[in-house]
Amino acid sequence: SKEEEFKTYTTARTNERAVERLQELFPELQVHGLELVKSDIDPMRGVLHLDCCFQPIGTQEAIIYENGFKHKQDVDYLKDLFGEKNLIKVGQEEFYQMFPNIFSIDTDIIVSNRSFIRLNSELEKRGYKVEQIPYDEVAKMGGLLRCSTMPIYRENQ
Repeated sequence: SKEEEFKTYTTARTNERAVERLQELFPELQVHGLELVKSDIDPMRGVLHLDCCFQPIGTQEAIIYENGFKHKQDVDYLKDLFGEKNLIKVGQEEFYQMFPNIFSIDTDIIVSNRSFIRLNSELEKRGYKVEQIPYDEVAKMGGLLRCSTMPIYRENQ
């Protein structure tokens, strides 16, 4: 097949209508749409999902790759929401290695790639228990920890 035939299938995963629908479903909450930098050509620049450049952790902190957001006001919004000192900033190479794509299994327990030495050290310094696992080979397929987990839903007993 020709590449041109598939260009019509490239779409945004979340659009303005989805943001409006979320606001309708949760009127008591403020829904804030965040636009990410996209690139189908340069993987060092394009952000696939929000959790590739932003990850809330604990109860009031987050990991952020500021250059992953298309608009500076979105970064400013997150800084105001979490507080500058509560953000762990990652650089472009760390973004590319998917540092933000870790996941929490509790407010103080985080599962991370063991090769994320700087991030893991910073998380431990902030009081988190970091479960470090070897995940470099999985990352080569374009995803990391959050991309390869499935939530478990349990009924209350």
